[in-house]
Amino acid sequence: MHAWLLLTLAGVVRLAARVALEARRDDRSVAVPRLVDVNRASIAELATLPGVGRVRARALVLYRVRHGRFRRLADLAAIDGFGSTTLAELAPHLAPLDRRE
Repeated sequence: MHAWLLLTLAGVVRLAARVALEARRDDRSVAVPRLVDVNRASIAELATLPGVGRVRARALVLYRVRHGRFRRLADLAAIDGFGSTTLAELAPHLAPLDRRE
């Protein structure tokens, strides 16, 4: 009798754990990606973008300080290392640049 009770209890615990893990997995799948504003982002934030890294992020911030805000995505092409391939990778991760401040 005790063995049956222990096996049943163990099965209930395993089922509850499986349901809890599935619920956590579903929560992660609905995460919304955050868009980065190149006119306000820090070096650390910019470095997380695909194809950027720390060196390009520093160059981007330095250019932004010297020349002002970016108005279009194509403005980033003036920075060494930001060619058409990098800009194409970045586009989906950047906040719209045509907003007026």
